[in-house]
Amino acid sequence: MTRTRATGDIPGYETAAGATVDGRQATVMVNLGPVGPDAQSDDIRAAVQTALCA
Repeated sequence: MTRTRATGDIPGYETAAGATVDGRQATVMVNLGPVGPDAQSDDIRAAVQTALCA
């Protein structure tokens, strides 16, 4: 089981972090571009999930 949590968002930046029950952790930080923020947020969460499950 993993938990992903977005933290530290301000216009132009997003940070997402996650952890597994066994202690694995991952953080992704990005500068957001002009593309729709929903698609970017989904991609950021997917990157955290990939890092945690790799």
